[in-house]
Amino acid sequence: MDASILGMPGWFLALVAICLLVVIYSIPNDTARSLADRYVRSDQAQLLGALVAIVGFVAVAMTLYQIRVDLADRGAERAVRRDEAIARAWDRLLGQAAGNTGKGDALSTLFREGIVLNGGIDDFGVPAALDLSCQTIGNWDAQAGRCRKPAIIAGANFQARPGDVPLIALDLAGNQMNGLTLAFASLSGDFTGTGLDGLNAANARLDGHFKGAAISNADIVNTDFDIGYATPDDLPGLYGVNVSGSRMSWLEGLGFKLQQLSFWADWPPTKGKLGQGTPGFADAILDQMRICKPPLDANGKPVPRAERQPMYAGRGKPADCVAVSAAQARQLYPQAYAALPPQDFTAPD
Repeated sequence: MDASILGMPGWFLALVAICLLVVIYSIPNDTARSLADRYVRSDQAQLLGALVAIVGFVAVAMTLYQIRVDLADRGAERAVRRDEAIARAWDRLLGQAAGNTGKGDALSTLFREGIVLNGGIDDFGVPAALDLSCQTIGNWDAQAGRCRKPAIIAGANFQARPGDVPLIALDLAGNQMNGLTLAFASLSGDFTGTGLDGLNAANARLDGHFKGAAISNADIVNTDFDIGYATPDDLPGLYGVNVSGSRMSWLEGLGFKLQQLSFWADWPPTKGKLGQGTPGFADAILDQMRICKPPLDANGKPVPRAERQPMYAGRGKPADCVAVSAAQARQLYPQAYAALPPQDFTAPD
């Protein structure tokens, strides 16, 4: 199809332009000079040029003003849409409904928009928990005093920028949380009887009450994981969990359940907490876990820790493992088992 302007085909416009050139170059020099003096170099021509310049300036100024107005309108529209999205997310999150009804996406939206996900901070700097328990948003049997059918919160993403460390505090008691991503953030609260499947936590902090909780198919790496621990009954069940580089002083209380844990041989879990050193576990404890040689890059060197794929989270089956003993791991990677200074959990490894 020919290009056209004002309904005229392109070939016609080209022909007109050629005809105009032929006519202009056919004008005698004296006549052309006279026309130039009259219409180009005359006072009237210069005045006309000045008027055209003024009109052009005014047109440009009006165009810039209209662009500014349009940008302001669009900014206002974006603000309105943001407020509406936040309102919808709160409605979906706090609505009482069992099963997967999009509450994970709602949490991700609120977090992404910078909404504080806790119930306020007390005088000691401790955040109160936002109530998302089964009793509040799930199917709760008031007569029996138990959760009949939990709300499923799937795919929530709490990935912050290094150094931000937002304080998230949630009461998820009795509900199910699948596929949570937690990075450079602190998540605390009540996880009593909560199912946490597919958790992928890195450079983060986890703490709270985990009695009766089940954490499965999870990667909890370089994370401070502290729980309200008085007796073994207070400990969560861990089923297929990578604990590489995490500070978990309560691990020894798991007993035979340690068999459900794994870690990279060059990145063992430790007992230390923030502000303390990082004492390691005895070989008798480590040998009850699955100890895997780290994956290697094309040059035969261990892949940097921050670039390693999860062992469990998001996988259909656990990652392949070349198993070694704790003694072998110490020989292969002595620096990883030496006494280390305290490590900032918010810094990427």
